[in-house]
Amino acid sequence: MKLSKIIKNFELFYPKHLASDWDNVGLQIGDINKDVKTVLTVLEVTEDVIDEAIEKNVDLIICHHPVIFKSIKNLAYNNSHTNKIVTLIKNDIAVYAAHTNVDLANNGMNDWLSQVLGIEYTRPLALEKFEEYLHISIELLNSQINDVIDLLSEIGSGERGDVLQKVTVTPTTSFKEYEKDRKVHDNMCIINAFVLETQIPVLKRLMKKYNLKHKQSTIFYTATRTENMKKQYGIGRYGSVKPRTLESLANDIKKNFDIDGVKIVGSRETIISKVAIIGGSGSDYIDNAIAVGADVLVTGDTGYHQAQHALENNICLIDAGHHLEIIFNDIMRDFVALICDETVLSSEIDSNPYEVI
Repeated sequence: MKLSKIIKNFELFYPKHLASDWDNVGLQIGDINKDVKTVLTVLEVTEDVIDEAIEKNVDLIICHHPVIFKSIKNLAYNNSHTNKIVTLIKNDIAVYAAHTNVDLANNGMNDWLSQVLGIEYTRPLALEKFEEYLHISIELLNSQINDVIDLLSEIGSGERGDVLQKVTVTPTTSFKEYEKDRKVHDNMCIINAFVLETQIPVLKRLMKKYNLKHKQSTIFYTATRTENMKKQYGIGRYGSVKPRTLESLANDIKKNFDIDGVKIVGSRETIISKVAIIGGSGSDYIDNAIAVGADVLVTGDTGYHQAQHALENNICLIDAGHHLEIIFNDIMRDFVALICDETVLSSEIDSNPYEVI
């Protein structure tokens, strides 16, 4: 399958515009037109992961943490970071980074973490992005209806499901009611659908490209904003769990994510019934967790002052490190296998730089 097709399918579910402004997501290395036969999914692209990719004849790596994040001034071989990039280019291995767009998306990283811990009735911890859907009506010939439905599906019209995120298109059709002085065409109808405002010009271009625009056809839409036409995306999740002690929850995390140890802030006997969780570095969201009434925030990379702040505000912390996100490997492998006809592998390399002694 062409890399361009894989990316198109992928971004239908995890669009780049969901990424934070400071992030760098998307295709980072490689030819958009290359043929891909084997894909490798991985949290972090390390030198060992690159060796693994070469050994397994991988054409594309889909990673969570970007390979290229900060600016690069040269590609000198004596630098470990730039040498990784050079090695990937030499071996014609493309790299696609899916970072904060996967964190924010429905059925993304924070939903996966919540599912592993059994957190129910989850909501975003901090809202960051909104998508507003518009209602459009497309007037067309009856014979064009299936072609236009296909185009609506291609641009991603409709809601993305919260579990499997398959795109569903549910347009309704009705006969056009013309004004009295206008001729009625019995062979014409209207398709109604919900699309993003940014998708409308794309749809127009595709209809023109595939010669679907009838001489009397028009595309028009109403820009009414209603709650059921908005989709919210946010960092982190919070929800309910079966009550247990802080120590018990910490042990569940160690077991479920196969990690050697975690750091906790708060009494081990504190009863936890509402959990907030953020994969990666989430210490900046302690106040958000307090605001939603969470008993504990589970995240990584917390510091001394954040721990003191949590204690003073009667909220517990569990610092499980960045490596909680290792679930990206297998879950993303299974997802990419749904949208890609080729072989998809999950990295077998342990990229955790920490060891508990």
